[in-house]
Amino acid sequence: MRKKPNAIKKLFNLDSDAIQIITDGANLNNMNKTEFIEFLAFNWAENNDPKVRLKKLENEISLRRQTEYLLRKEIEKTKKEVEMITNWRVTKIGEKYQIIKNLVRILSEKRWQDAEKISQLQGKRLGIPAIQLLTEALDKTKGEVE
Repeated sequence: MRKKPNAIKKLFNLDSDAIQIITDGANLNNMNKTEFIEFLAFNWAENNDPKVRLKKLENEISLRRQTEYLLRKEIEKTKKEVEMITNWRVTKIGEKYQIIKNLVRILSEKRWQDAEKISQLQGKRLGIPAIQLLTEALDKTKGEVE
């Protein structure tokens, strides 16, 4: 048996059942009786000592605060993305009507090829099919263009 540098020898009076449990536990875990009793003491301290439990709880609170902080940052980022999408939709609608207004003017001047090119370019930029822009512009002209 190895001797630990800070070990102190103590004698304890235990009943035969307790000694048998210590012997069985030590054999089961490939330890000698001293190591097993030491293991039990440290295990108890880790799970039942109020100071250790308090430290674990404080660490848990710290971890949850950090998680909450990260979640709040993600929420703010997502809110900004939603706002950007909403602003883009409003801008897109405003620009769509301006493009249709320009297409109506170009169609009324009977510049068919220019209207087609503009609707294709602006449709790609806004993510709207070119045919939709042309159709809406033609609907607004209401027969002015033959």
